[in-house]
Amino acid sequence: MHKSIMFRNIVSVSGIFLSVSLAACSSGSGSSGANGSSGVAYVLNDQTWNISRCPLDPDGNLNNCDLITPTDESGNNIMRTANSDGEPGTTAAGIVFNKQYAYIGIANNGSSSYNSYISVCSLGFNGELTSCKNVDTNVLFESATSRVSQTPILNNKIYFTSRSQAQAGIESNGYIVWCDLADNGSILSSTCKNINDKSNEPGNLVLFGNYGLTISNNHIYTISARNKLVSILTLDSAGNILADSLYLDHGLNANGVSVLESPRKMTIVNGYAYITDPGYNGTDDSLVVCQVNGENGHLYNCQPEYARDKYTDKNILLGPVGIGSYGNKVYPLNWGYNRDELGHTAGVCDLFSGKDTLSCITSYGYDSNMEGTFNIPMDMAVISANQIKLNSVKGVNKKSVPLLAPNKFMEAQLP
Repeated sequence: MHKSIMFRNIVSVSGIFLSVSLAACSSGSGSSGANGSSGVAYVLNDQTWNISRCPLDPDGNLNNCDLITPTDESGNNIMRTANSDGEPGTTAAGIVFNKQYAYIGIANNGSSSYNSYISVCSLGFNGELTSCKNVDTNVLFESATSRVSQTPILNNKIYFTSRSQAQAGIESNGYIVWCDLADNGSILSSTCKNINDKSNEPGNLVLFGNYGLTISNNHIYTISARNKLVSILTLDSAGNILADSLYLDHGLNANGVSVLESPRKMTIVNGYAYITDPGYNGTDDSLVVCQVNGENGHLYNCQPEYARDKYTDKNILLGPVGIGSYGNKVYPLNWGYNRDELGHTAGVCDLFSGKDTLSCITSYGYDSNMEGTFNIPMDMAVISANQIKLNSVKGVNKKSVPLLAPNKFMEAQLP
């Protein structure tokens, strides 16, 4: 039986009190570790339905990548590709590792024939993702059918965002769902709880348009691009979301003005939050950097940071949506722009130093032949090479996948 919690008295960082009720019935991208510690990055490619697997060099750069395809027990790709009937392909929107398992959040992109799902994959000896089992989010919570995103894990619980499909006369609602994990990596559906984004005021569905989901200390953060805000909730010692803890943070600068334009995903490193913000029409791409209050988790002194390639001095942000972090680097992932310029790059950026511009280099995820492997990178996770007993990433199950252009069966739209 699903458990229920009621959430009321939401406080807005702008000082406006909202009387909103969130009913709940029963998904980080941030990573720790020092660069140079033989980390291996897994970058989800939205357009080619595969993963770029890249060993990190001592400077945290993404090179010598290869392409792998996560497969089910029959050897089939777990991601659905677009087909000739006009059915959209899925989007692999989030990845996280826990012990010897990978969890990949896969969005259905509005398909009416299947729901979103989380794929639980075994981590193979050479770092392949095999024996994946797809878990329909509707099985974990009956209304969670669409738009799963990042899937952080804490205290052996997995968290994910989702929303219900819109129906005639019924508007979709957003959710954060969390479930316990079994020792064998499976998601225990009987333990799942959720926050239901029921609002007393039209237009205040703060979880409906949620994209990013990350955890830092005892707080969980989700981003609503629709409302230009970050929703912050407190976790108890067991990892459950506390009632009446929802705080709406508008990303205010030192002058009390919001700097969020179209925020998507975030990571938190060393007391700073990094939020991807593609802005509108590619004119104001930025990484919004905010200080994080160590006690209540609120964001303050937020400012848009522009990222330049330290070798070419060119802007490295091209419709950033996804983001990852590891050690002393953050990695904004470029989705690109609607039907115009699709993203094939990521930034490898030094942490915020107080300057107005982040120092970065541009990465295409080059393989050993100096061919780029990134194709609309959406999310990434980094694990230690020792954890997967990786002998050599280079050259394992190497597949050459050409860069694809949108067609009538898959029209690219900024998520």
